Amino acid sequence: MELQGGSASRMMRELVILLENIAIEKPLLLIIEDLHWADDQTLAALLQVITSVDHASLFIIATYRHLEQIESRFLETFTELLAKQKCTEIVLNHFTNKNIRSYLRASNCCNDNVESISEWLYRNTKGLPLFVTSLYKYAILQGWLHQEGQELERLFINGHARLVVPGTLRSLINSQINQLPGYLQMFLEIASVYGMMISTNYLKKHLFGKDYDPEHCAEILTKGFGFLKRVDDVSLHHGKLNADFAFAHPWYQKVAYERLSPKMRADIHEIAGSQLENMFQHNVDDIASVLALHYEKSGNLKKAIFYRKQAAQVALVNYTPDEAERQLNRGFKLIKMFKYEQLGHVEEIEMLMMFGSILVGRKGYAHSKVEKVYSRAHELCLKYEKNPHVLPALFDLCMYYINRREFETCKDLLNMLFELSQGDDYKHFIPREYTVKCMLCWYQGKYPDSLDFAKQSLEYSNHLSQRVNGDILSVDTRLTSVMYHSLALWIMGYPEQAQRQMNKAIEITKTHENPFMKAWGFCFAGWLESFLRNYSSAEDYGRFCLEETRKNDIQYWNIQASILREWAQIMSGKHSGSIDYITTYFDAHQEIGISLSESMLLFFLAEGLSQHGYIELALAQLDNVLGTVDRFGDMWWKAEILRLRADLLVKQSLINKIDVDIVYHEAEHQYHQAINLAKRQSAKSLELRAATSLFKLLDQVGKKEQGRILLGDVYHSFNEGFKTYDLLKAQKLIMDNA
Repeated sequence: MELQGGSASRMMRELVILLENIAIEKPLLLIIEDLHWADDQTLAALLQVITSVDHASLFIIATYRHLEQIESRFLETFTELLAKQKCTEIVLNHFTNKNIRSYLRASNCCNDNVESISEWLYRNTKGLPLFVTSLYKYAILQGWLHQEGQELERLFINGHARLVVPGTLRSLINSQINQLPGYLQMFLEIASVYGMMISTNYLKKHLFGKDYDPEHCAEILTKGFGFLKRVDDVSLHHGKLNADFAFAHPWYQKVAYERLSPKMRADIHEIAGSQLENMFQHNVDDIASVLALHYEKSGNLKKAIFYRKQAAQVALVNYTPDEAERQLNRGFKLIKMFKYEQLGHVEEIEMLMMFGSILVGRKGYAHSKVEKVYSRAHELCLKYEKNPHVLPALFDLCMYYINRREFETCKDLLNMLFELSQGDDYKHFIPREYTVKCMLCWYQGKYPDSLDFAKQSLEYSNHLSQRVNGDILSVDTRLTSVMYHSLALWIMGYPEQAQRQMNKAIEITKTHENPFMKAWGFCFAGWLESFLRNYSSAEDYGRFCLEETRKNDIQYWNIQASILREWAQIMSGKHSGSIDYITTYFDAHQEIGISLSESMLLFFLAEGLSQHGYIELALAQLDNVLGTVDRFGDMWWKAEILRLRADLLVKQSLINKIDVDIVYHEAEHQYHQAINLAKRQSAKSLELRAATSLFKLLDQVGKKEQGRILLGDVYHSFNEGFKTYDLLKAQKLIMDNA
């Protein structure tokens, strides 16, 4: 209101008379908003009206914001009215969750929906009343709330809803910013590029210079206008920066940010990224996600992709796979926009391997999404086969194809890995090559070769002091080699040496930083104990593995450890319900695609079924696994499968009271198959088991001496481990039938 010259007092009296006359005829409600912005003349007029109108039904509602730097004239007017008891102050605090629930019920929101809606509104508005009502109405218009009659159904929250500013609020906030002096508008807009938190010291040093005081600007925007709020030195970027101010609400930051032109935004993001790189030049990975955001917004896709990849790597090192997956998905989108194909593809290969490791841990190797990721990585590796950057990917692909039992494909990739890793710069890949060869030979039943490669991998790992703990699924070649070294020693007839090696593996496992390797170590220790028929220890290691997998959502080892533990309980006679658990877990195993260990896990299942008298079902399982073993060539457990199948044929004849002579020839043939295969594989422990079972069969058909000689020859070929279960059992049979 503007009253000028000598007519000011007259016009004020006329205003009073006008309002009084209206209010005498009928009640008059006068609403004045944002009174804290009023000029002196408006305040004087308001004071005159309030103090002069005594006998009329006039009701005035004025809203104002309680800010520290509002005009002194307003404070004087307000104080005078309070003193004359001409007004009452009603303080409107921010809404609590309870207030919002009351508002929703008054808006005909159904009771079932009130709790979730109120929590969502409070989370996105911090309880600011105008924000609450605006967002609620906006959500209805946008279809996030489905209205049926007078009731609101379930809240549908879009992922982007949190940062959408309702149009009415956007206009209001923009209007408020426009009322600021130019230098404060500039400060607010530039600060918005850096996010919710503001470090005035950083802005002064790196952006505004010595002649500009960002702290003074921030103080005015906090006390005078409420756009910002003070925070108590919040640590940013691992303590390198301290934020002393923050935007009072994300919508203030959002609107201020959108006021900048696209070019200005991009320029400031580029400056911010460059400055932070310089500040963190020795530990830039600590702020990789921040740098990725700045460079993405600036349009510098090369750096944005690089830092998305680094941020994902950091997340994997910290065992936060959800965050890693988020960073990788964003990186893949950027790669599609990147015009430098080769550079983008090299980065993509590394990111695909990270993404694949996350998926494998959660879904297993057979999942369609996993196959898609590794197939794409394989395609790119073939395209850039001469580029050393693909070396880590080739190793991961070898591991993938081993687990899929695609051994020939693995060999082809192994040859590429060998050719690329020649030279001093790539010596650290040699243990990985030997680890792959060790595993490849193991699962094909070539145990002496597997043992040799395990030793060579260990020798190089120790020489290079290499222990890879990198991310959630990185393969530690040293631990892997020790584990396979142990298993190979046992299967080749050195159980005491095997236990010593596994004890080393357990020591490494217990202190390992990588949960995937930790679970692997415990599971393999359980395997060795199961081979040694130490069921209690096998169960314990299965439990340790399960604890690790449940903490870190590693389904790959969770399923295997579950089957191992339940099998151990069955074999030790602890409870009869375990067979149901094994069947359930095996169904899950097939879904997750743990094909590499399928033969042994099916063996466990068949052995468990036989313990409960399900001989025919157990035989069907063994016939099934023999078919897959011959098809894929994973011969590592075939001798044991043949031995158990022959055992079950004999057991079935006894249960059904069939003359053993009827099954004798088939069973004997399978025992000899098992023995001959074990001999070719140098698998003395498996040969001993088959010879022990054959001795029992020969005893039943009157050929005890033949069986005793055969078993004795195998038994006496051992030079250690005579207190282990299998050797004690063989010794007793030989002694009792001497």
